[in-house]
Amino acid sequence: MAAVITPQGIEAALAAVRARPDTLKARYLRLIQEAYRDGPEAPAPLATEEVIARLWDTTDPAEIRRRRKNLSGLRSTINRELKKAWEEGRNPEGLIVGPDNHLVIAPEAKDRIVEEVARHVGADGLAHLDQLLTGLKGLKEVVTAGGLQEGEELERIKEELREVAAALGLELTEAAGGGGEGDGAGPE
Repeated sequence: MAAVITPQGIEAALAAVRARPDTLKARYLRLIQEAYRDGPEAPAPLATEEVIARLWDTTDPAEIRRRRKNLSGLRSTINRELKKAWEEGRNPEGLIVGPDNHLVIAPEAKDRIVEEVARHVGADGLAHLDQLLTGLKGLKEVVTAGGLQEGEELERIKEELREVAAALGLELTEAAGGGGEGDGAGPE
């Protein structure tokens, strides 16, 4: 299981949801897919009000407020399908639709990742697991804030992450422009 959201994971998750063309569900899935046009690291904003306005073709603020519950129900239906697909191996990254209308890793999938790390770290290393996770979160914040530019330093970090992923039995692909095995192209 991948520890990050990849273009391939997005494509697999969206393909795992059954939706007839021109249904509300299919239109919502297309909106989500469009948000990832530039890749998983920078999805376009999907404000709930905007999503409701586009799905139900309305600009009336009262109608938008009334439709919030409908959107929540639609998201729940899709998430049930995505969780089932994850259990069946058709949604390998365990993605679901979060409250901000973007794809996120489901808590169950995150738990499995932590269990995998813990299993490979062993009982002696569990005390350091929180420190490790804190360090990884800090690294993610630095990278997403643009704190690391292309160069030797970033390449060393990428190589370490590839080695850690391989040791954990995880497949790690690079995003667009990363020069890895995949081309980083998102779903079309």
